[in-house]
Amino acid sequence: MVKIISDSTCDLSQEVLERYDIDIIPLHIVKG
Repeated sequence: MVKIISDSTCDLSQEVLERYDIDIIPLHIVKG
């Protein structure tokens, strides 16, 4: 089985996330 995981900056609709059971992980960017 393959699981799709994306970061929180993805531009996917909630419908697509639910349809393909895509998990979202938070992406934190630190500048400095």
